[in-house]
This record gives sequence, structure tokens and C-alpha cells, in this order.
Amino acid sequence: MGDIDDSQESVDLATAARLTGLSVRQIRHWRSMGVVGDGEACISFIDLRLLRSFATLLKLRLPARRLNRALGRMSVPSNSLTTDGQYLLYRRNSRLWNAETGQGHIEFEEATAPSKSESPVMLREDTGQTQKALSAEQWYQLGVKQEYSDIKSSQNAYLKAIQSDPEYVAARINLGRLRQLRGQISSAVHQYRAVIRLEPRNLEAFYNLATVFDDLGEREVAIKYYQIASRGVPESHLHLGRLLEEQGQSMRATWHFKAWEKLAEAG
Repeated sequence: MGDIDDSQESVDLATAARLTGLSVRQIRHWRSMGVVGDGEACISFIDLRLLRSFATLLKLRLPARRLNRALGRMSVPSNSLTTDGQYLLYRRNSRLWNAETGQGHIEFEEATAPSKSESPVMLREDTGQTQKALSAEQWYQLGVKQEYSDIKSSQNAYLKAIQSDPEYVAARINLGRLRQLRGQISSAVHQYRAVIRLEPRNLEAFYNLATVFDDLGEREVAIKYYQIASRGVPESHLHLGRLLEEQGQSMRATWHFKAWEKLAEAG
């Protein structure tokens, strides 16, 4: 995606779509809800920042219908929205809350803290012998547990899982996703392509690979991978619609938007 120029006061919808990776249709919808734009035709710099946060949530596979439902009912600033990969959350008074239910959300570390009778596995403090004794599955589970508290250790655990079992596809997917989020693009692409070599029909890998090329501005490559992923990843239709709309292929774009809406309602 292109960079946002802080000196700009506002941009039109088409420019906002290009800068954020969203579709004009999505931005219009959020403007009609009063989330961005304040009823104006142009999108402000502050709104661009907010839209980019929405784009990030969608790329983390948060269903758009859940985001829209939360935006329609919540009474907190929408720029505080985040996700832990499963729930849509916001922080208020130093505590996390579920944006969809309004209930308090237990922090991940607290929710998964071992009881006193358990012996927790520690990446940094454990002995070499204990670490070597862990199976690929145990390394993977450790990576999952640490993903939202210590990304570096999480990546290390996924690497250990892959070293233990080079065909551990889930570990490669998660490692690629974390590296993509941290801007380590070449490494992310390597992991996704390794998954596809191992499982040629792994649609999640194709989808993640599409998002990489989408972010890089390689639209044709992104479209190719989104088309493959669309066989089982509904959000692929949303992104295909956006990219095809940008190319002026309105009929094809509309078909994909409708396909995404139908799948979203069914899901």
C-alpha cells in the first residue's frame, strides 16, 4: 500500500481505497454508518489511519460482518479496536473488553496461566535438555500460547516445531503470518510457498500469499492467488472485488462482492 502523507488534510474515496487497501464500497458503508467521513465526501487523515486499522483487522481474518456489527453498536472510539485472533476487542481503563458483547475480556496470559500444580514450559529459562525433549506439537502449542505476549519467543517456538518436523504445515503458516506482520516479507513468502509445496490445496497459504502481494502492489499476482483461495476462503472474494473494481472490471467485481456477502451471511 502507499504511504499516507501527513500533510494532507483529506483525500477522495478512490484515493482512500488505494492507500488503505479497502474498497470504495466498504469505505462508503462505514461513512454511511458515521464511523468515518462525518458525512463528507472526502476522507480525513485521521479517518485514513482508522481505515487502515480496519484493513488490518480484516487481513487478520476477522469477518467483516462482525466488524460492522460491533461498529454499529459500540460506544467507544473505533480506533481502539483490536483483535486477539478470535475476538474483537477494545481497551478501556487499562482493561480489555469484548466489542461485540460488552463483556470484560480476560487477558491471554491470565486466561492460560498454569495452576500451581503444573510445570510450565519456559522458552528462555528452561534447560537445553527439556527444550530438546519437546515434540513438534508441543513447540507449536507453545508458539500459539506466546503469540500475543511475546512474538519473538513465539516465532522461535514455531521454528523449533518446523526443525523437529519440516512438514508441520500449521507451524509454517503461523510463522509466515507473524513474519508478514513484522515486515519480514521474504521469510513469510518462503513459509507460505513451503506449505503449498507440502499441501498444494492449502487455501489458507494461497490467501496469505495473496495478501503479501496485495500489500506490495503486485495486483495481478495477488488476484491470481486470491482466485485460488476463493474456493474456500470467503474473504478472498472481498479482496478480488476490490482489486477488480480498481481495474474497472465492475461486473466481475460485483459478482465477487455478492459472493462474499452471501458467504458472510451464511457463516
